[in-house]
Amino acid sequence: METELGFHAVAARVLYFLCILYRLCIMIGMTKIAATAVRGAFADTINRVAYRGERIALERHGKTVAGLVSADDLALLEALEDRIDLAAARRALKEPGRRRWEQVKADLGL
Repeated sequence: METELGFHAVAARVLYFLCILYRLCIMIGMTKIAATAVRGAFADTINRVAYRGERIALERHGKTVAGLVSADDLALLEALEDRIDLAAARRALKEPGRRRWEQVKADLGL
């Protein structure tokens, strides 16, 4: 039986997973490219991400400012965000003093 986790527990697990993923990317050598260098080879850079599954960190002045990930990695991140949102919504539904939407609109004169 799956126990329901609170928002903070789910968020902590997601952050833990992302930290492990980030460390793995560093260990296997996440590609770092100067943001200005990508301008001249944008199509090639996108192909490296899309077809080879590379994760590329774009840097400006030695600091990572953005990242390029495949559509599969993006879907994974979005699924994690959805799970966090769902946990927050479930937590909010359990809060006392809930009111129906129709009542809120009536109270606001809408």
